[in-house]
Amino acid sequence: MISRRLDPYASTMVKIILAILIGICVVGVGLSLAQPPIPKSIPSDIPSDVRAQIERLYSSDPVERGYGAHELGEMGTRAVPAIPYLVQIIEDNSSLQWNPEGGYTSPGVEAVRALGKIGGPAIEPLIATLKNTDVYVRREAAETLGKSKDSRAVEPLVATLKDKDEDWAVRRKAAEALGKIKDSRAVEPLIDAFRDERVEREATFSLAEIGKPAVEPLIATLKDGDSHVRQNAAEALGRIKDTSAVEPLIAALKQDYLRASAAWALWMITGEDFGEDSKKWQEWWEKNKVKARNEK
Repeated sequence: MISRRLDPYASTMVKIILAILIGICVVGVGLSLAQPPIPKSIPSDIPSDVRAQIERLYSSDPVERGYGAHELGEMGTRAVPAIPYLVQIIEDNSSLQWNPEGGYTSPGVEAVRALGKIGGPAIEPLIATLKNTDVYVRREAAETLGKSKDSRAVEPLVATLKDKDEDWAVRRKAAEALGKIKDSRAVEPLIDAFRDERVEREATFSLAEIGKPAVEPLIATLKDGDSHVRQNAAEALGRIKDTSAVEPLIAALKQDYLRASAAWALWMITGEDFGEDSKKWQEWWEKNKVKARNEK
């Protein structure tokens, strides 16, 4: 008898729950299809092909918006008039299955990529995107700024690296980007990033890309109090292959936890292999340092 009394109640609750779920689904679909808040008018003097792609950004279909942003990027500098429209859809994080570059994408991510390909006047809006709330957009912005190789991006990327963005992948992309730009202002921040285990590898490779301006700071880092930091410094010096690091690396062979890294770096720089034997390295260097410095 008790179960029969509960049946009508249970039935009512099921109906309510179903109604709520259906409502959530409808709202979700509505949000994904909603027209983005972009300018309501398009100047008539914009070239017709650019205008056609801008108009796609107004679509209620997120796939169309993503395609429109992508195609604008493919136009390069011709799409400069589209910059304000692309900026306005950066917040559009509707997940898309389609992605010409693989992995996750959204209309917002495609807009970031497009701004990078447009370059020039699009760089400043792109830099502002490093503070976007969407982690995927921030990652894409950092990577895109690296590809741009625009020096205006150095300080904002350093800030992203130093601020220790809560998403380690954003920090990693920032470190990689700084290596591509190859600006000496990034050297010290990248060395500091040796202490971030999620970013240390990218920092090492980026310092190697920057090259000569990083040599003296890296040599100084061979005396850092953290053995792990010293190892990264030795590896970076080995990848740069500057002979001015040979003597400091020979001296580093005497340090615990640094011998193997220093020996590897010396081999990379000189092509010689005396392992961790500092005496043999010193003897070889005394005979060859003049020649090595002249070839530098």
